[in-house]
Amino acid sequence: YFKILSGRCMHSTALTHQMDANGWTEISFGSTDRKSIQLAATQVLEEAGIPVNRETIVPAESTKSGRDSTFPLPKVFVQAVQYLESNTKCEGLFRKAGSVSRQKILRASLESGGSLLEANPHDVAGLLKQYIRELPEPLTTRLLSPLFERCQRLANSSNYYTLLACLLLPEENLRVWRTLGYAPTV
Repeated sequence: YFKILSGRCMHSTALTHQMDANGWTEISFGSTDRKSIQLAATQVLEEAGIPVNRETIVPAESTKSGRDSTFPLPKVFVQAVQYLESNTKCEGLFRKAGSVSRQKILRASLESGGSLLEANPHDVAGLLKQYIRELPEPLTTRLLSPLFERCQRLANSSNYYTLLACLLLPEENLRVWRTLGYAPTV
């Protein structure tokens, strides 16, 4: 478990990490400015021997799509995540395939304003996976994917470096990861 705490260090690019009493790894930055945080994360990754191609980092002040970073996630996506969070006890939730025909009906219903109340959790999970597969760009972005692979190969990193790599993602990608419950909040 990780949580990002900005504005807790003395220097603008300083970064510290420690375990809190609840077992969370706290990563603190000296700034709340996203550009400074990206710079600090890049420096730590490079110091750990993980090369970062700085040209692959989307500047903090822009997003790839050109949309405002406050652009809402699709309602269907958010509803599916919330529904699945309330059905976590369902066996094989993302492993077992739902019915393709029910998923088509469910998708059409949701796109026309329907709800998930009577939906099969496996169908909703399948629909969520389909949504993610159909995105025009992977959630880790094609340019940053090699960086994530290098971070995952490090032994004993406790996902620390992968978390730092998340901070280099465009804001809109981070918002999707946060909704899924897998990314830091800055």
